[in-house]
Amino acid sequence: MIENPFFHRGPIRDPTYFYDRKREVRRILEAPSRGQSISLTGPRKIGKTSLLFHISQPEVLQQYGIDPARHLFVCFNCDGLGSLKLEEFRTLILKEVAGQAAQRGYQVAGPEHPISFGEFGGAPRGLFDRKVKLALLLDEFEVLGRNQILGTELLSGLRALTTKFDIAYLTVSQRQLAAFTAKGYSSFFNIFVLFEAGPFR
Repeated sequence: MIENPFFHRGPIRDPTYFYDRKREVRRILEAPSRGQSISLTGPRKIGKTSLLFHISQPEVLQQYGIDPARHLFVCFNCDGLGSLKLEEFRTLILKEVAGQAAQRGYQVAGPEHPISFGEFGGAPRGLFDRKVKLALLLDEFEVLGRNQILGTELLSGLRALTTKFDIAYLTVSQRQLAAFTAKGYSSFFNIFVLFEAGPFR
């Protein structure tokens, strides 16, 4: 009898138990490594979060020919952050970047107070000076679409960073990005390639 690999009750964090999805992993990894952003959509429980955890692992990057010393994939879960102010949201993202960068041997200043856009953009500069490509993997991205406090300022700021630094985004949501464009976010989303996570073949 073949062993059932799907015994996890939550997202899979250990690459040993990540099953199939090789085609999806390859396509998704190719984009951020080239500076291209991706919008990953799909229904609940289809494995989107597990996919994020998987592609952020250094050993997985190596398997697909990507140098983990030159690529930093930072997972950030937006769930539960819908009521934050803009400065608080930037601070949390940057703290996560600093923490995961430290695990890879890079130093990024983690803020101790809410920060401005200039501070947010300048903090990871050391990564870019060392030719490290940064990818922010934003899970539960639709939370931002419901946050009227964050609004277009956050997204336009994230969009502006791509014109200055070697940074890409991978957003994960249940809905296509077109669901957000009516709220004035279209300038952020025009840098994305759409990718849908479906059932296993």
